[in-house]
Amino acid sequence: MEKLQPGQPATVELTVTNAGVAPAYQRYPAYLKLVNTATQAEHPLPLAEFDTRQWLPGADTRAVATVTVPAAVPPGRYAVRFALKREVPGQEVQPVELGLKASARQADGFYQLTEVEVK
Repeated sequence: MEKLQPGQPATVELTVTNAGVAPAYQRYPAYLKLVNTATQAEHPLPLAEFDTRQWLPGADTRAVATVTVPAAVPPGRYAVRFALKREVPGQEVQPVELGLKASARQADGFYQLTEVEVK
């Protein structure tokens, strides 16, 4: 299990396959969220470096970002969840449906990817 340190940077790397026929024409904000498996406390981590417009159809794209685990995150085991969000002016922010296993999708539109330990 990957171990993270509060207040320290961590590299996030995803390989994304756009199985569609077109690229995204707008940039969808990407987010990670650490969810404490014991308390369900959530710690959002925006992935500002991810540019979904670069995820071209028929290609695997390596998306890399650096995040800093907030210093206030207590030690424990955390689920790592990922989502893209669609922001429409005047409307509630909506999650973007991804072609991942339905069982990984959470009620809030985030997809569970793995678990990590915060030391």
